[in-house]
Amino acid sequence: RKINRESVLINSRLNGSVQEATQGIAIVKAFTLEDELARRIGIMADTAEQRNNKIARVAERLSPISEILGGLAVTAVLAYSGYRALVLGQPPGAVFSFITALILAYDPARRLARTQVGMERALVNARMIYELLDLEPKQGDAPDAVEAKVTTGEVRFNNVTFGYNADMPVLRDLSFTAAAGKVTAIVGASGAGKSTLVALLQRFYDVDQGSIEVDGQDISKVTKHSLRQSIAYVAQAPYLFEGTIRDNIRFGRLSATDNEAEARVQEALTHVMEGRTTIVIAHRLSTVVNADHIIVLEEGRLVEEGTHATLMADPHGIYARFHRIQGK
Repeated sequence: RKINRESVLINSRLNGSVQEATQGIAIVKAFTLEDELARRIGIMADTAEQRNNKIARVAERLSPISEILGGLAVTAVLAYSGYRALVLGQPPGAVFSFITALILAYDPARRLARTQVGMERALVNARMIYELLDLEPKQGDAPDAVEAKVTTGEVRFNNVTFGYNADMPVLRDLSFTAAAGKVTAIVGASGAGKSTLVALLQRFYDVDQGSIEVDGQDISKVTKHSLRQSIAYVAQAPYLFEGTIRDNIRFGRLSATDNEAEARVQEALTHVMEGRTTIVIAHRLSTVVNADHIIVLEEGRLVEEGTHATLMADPHGIYARFHRIQGK
């Protein structure tokens, strides 16, 4: 059973590594990682082969043992049956009936012994699945959690500090308000904490310090299910079909031009965001020019906020510098 468990774990890691290499083939080729990945996967494949060979040896070892024991059992029964027929005078028909029943039962018993290894492997797989299902989530609802009641949708961050590691905070003492029914854009360099901010709002993680409120309700005191039902999340990485990115954007109507597609997307977003509290993670500043409020993050801190016009009024500000860089 221990060998089967090791084999399942190694095969899982091997399959995961092959899948990662296949999905990230562009990165692999761009950084010439073929040799390194081939070496790593080769080591895992060799280890998996060794474990599988060990399981096969154990399985084959059981076969001759079961055959010998079965043969000895049949011989003993035949000898005993002969003794009863010759010495005790038992009718020959009863003896032959008993021997026939024994022979018919022998083959299924032998095959059952051979299936032991396969059954052990299946039991290991089932046990690992149930171990995973029985894991208690590290982050759950509070015992007295209530359903979130979202009416206007105002979002408030109050002195929020958070880090994936305790000694490396990603957000530091962050405070701002996303007004109800307005568009709030989050701007900052990569690693500034923009995506983390949204993850905290959906309670994928809990804050280390401070609090986050939606319509005055501390989200740590409401159920995650009701909170997430009130949030429409548009992921940064959508599913892509085979073809170019342009083809995927135009899937709805293949005759659409680039300008027309962009206009349609903007029109659809404007319609969807109307009257709803919207937090936009901005990578292209052209998408946040019309935002009602812009938050600028740097190393997890709020360093600037305002509208596009007020932020551009300071030529030495971070937002204005980002805008000039992207404008080039």
